[in-house]
Formats: sequence, structure tokens, C-alpha cells
Amino acid sequence: MFATVMALVVAGCGEDKPAEYVSQTGFQPFIHKREGDRITYTMLDVISEDGPLVRYVTKQQVAPGGPVGGMVNYASRRGDCHRLLYQTLGEGDTVAKMERDRPENQWVELVNGSSATAALVTACQVAKKLK
Repeated sequence: MFATVMALVVAGCGEDKPAEYVSQTGFQPFIHKREGDRITYTMLDVISEDGPLVRYVTKQQVAPGGPVGGMVNYASRRGDCHRLLYQTLGEGDTVAKMERDRPENQWVELVNGSSATAALVTACQVAKKLK
């Protein structure tokens, strides 16, 4: 709820600029980009849960050019660090759309080398340091 309120406050301060995600825990976002990859993601939040579970929020950007160039995608996910599975809690091209999205709570296996795999592995490493 606090993040939604903060997102609305931030949105009201700019000129038609969509609200950015604000961590409720004070997590400091960082950018991850693999060499030679057009996809960059920002880890916006990591929250340790019980056992091997971690919740995390990412902002994924694809550089201009190509079939999906210039794309932005926000995703809120829960991951299992032991089994390397994740479920999407919300997704969209803006924070507001991500927070409204409520897909089925289905666990998905990771594809080796994908940005989703990199995001979960990174979230697990960060969560381990937070415990």
C-alpha cells in the first residue's frame, strides 16, 4: 500500500511521467546488464521470505532496435532459490499496471541463460546477504 501511495506522489510531481517503483524496505536499486546483451534490468526490490523464498521487483528494458526495441517491463515475482522456480505476482509496462495485474499463481521453470534466470539468481544472492 505504501509503495502505491509513494508511486502516486511521485507521479504527481512530474510532467506525465509514469510513477517509478519505490521499495517499502529502503532497498537500493541497482542495474544489471550482461555484456553484449540488449536487455538491461534494474533490481528494484528484494524481500526475503521464509525458507528459500524471495520476492523481487524488476524493471526490464530492451534497447531500441530489433522487433521489440525500446520495450519496458515491470515485474513482481516470488522465487524459490532452492528449486529455481518463480511465479509472477504482477507484470506490466508501468508500475501501476504491474500492481493491478493478478495472474494465476503458477510456478514456472527457468530457461537457462534467460534474463528471468539472471534476475532470480541475483535476487537469491541479495536475499542471502539480507538474512
